[in-house]
Amino acid sequence: MSGNTVTAAAGFETRNLHEAIVHALPIPFFVLGVVAGVVISTLDQRAGIDPRFAPTLILEALALGAFVLLAHGMQGKSGGYFALTLAMPVVAMGLQNATFHRVGGQTVRTTFITGMLTDFAEHLTKAAMRTGPLAPALLAGSIWLTYLVGAAAGGILQLHIGETSMLLPIAILLVIVAAEVLTSVGIRRRTSDR
Repeated sequence: MSGNTVTAAAGFETRNLHEAIVHALPIPFFVLGVVAGVVISTLDQRAGIDPRFAPTLILEALALGAFVLLAHGMQGKSGGYFALTLAMPVVAMGLQNATFHRVGGQTVRTTFITGMLTDFAEHLTKAAMRTGPLAPALLAGSIWLTYLVGAAAGGILQLHIGETSMLLPIAILLVIVAAEVLTSVGIRRRTSDR
């Protein structure tokens, strides 16, 4: 969203309102996704719903699926149709940002590459200076590497099959949901057997 903010500001500064609006438009959709993610997570916690991430991840997968469907009909469309199509992956990004905060006890930023590289460099430096463990650096570095591989694979798939390439991250989300649900059911069964 930092790039959108800067580009929107530059568009306003140069009086290129179209440029400014196109780049500013994703920002409220991202905020909406974060708000929805926080609301769902809070309601899940209050209700004691387990698995914790599944409802938000399913909504994220639905938003990406809606993007695939809308993008196929995008040719020659503008205005509200463009805004709705654009909103879907941005809302999904906001939902994901609100859903995943910690991995193995470490804070992570799942949609913020610069933050993961900063964490990697900070933790690697601390480990080299023997003022901190290496594990957080390895986690941050592996998350960044996952971004790199995902971006490369996504780019290659997009070149060959277009928006349909979004089915891969949707499938990954659904596998994560299934794993969380199965883990949750297994834990409940073990607990009830005691």
